[in-house]
Amino acid sequence: MHFDLQYQHLTWNKPENIDFSQSLSFTLPIQLPASGGGLNLCDINYMEYLDIRQHNQLDWDLIPRFRSQNYHPYKVGEIVMHSGHTMHQIAPTSTVQKSDARVTLQGHGVCVDGVWWIYW
Repeated sequence: MHFDLQYQHLTWNKPENIDFSQSLSFTLPIQLPASGGGLNLCDINYMEYLDIRQHNQLDWDLIPRFRSQNYHPYKVGEIVMHSGHTMHQIAPTSTVQKSDARVTLQGHGVCVDGVWWIYW
């Protein structure tokens, strides 16, 4: 489980013009295993997580155990988008065959002066 916070490690010319609360992450499935694939989303956002960590000494791995998780199946050719600020993970595949492959195109974006900047 993780948050997509890659933008925190990039050098931005004018970071004051970027609304980091307006971020996005997307996955475009190109090929999936025969048994499918998807995304697990946990019902905690990054700000809630920071608040919990500030007031409690919980282990990162324990937090998702106490929250609801929702599975969002992937379909080849259909983009799945979310903020990246919701805790998430690649959903495990139920069975794997030798001929299986999981190929996706993933990217992220932030809003800069009202325009979305997309990066890989």
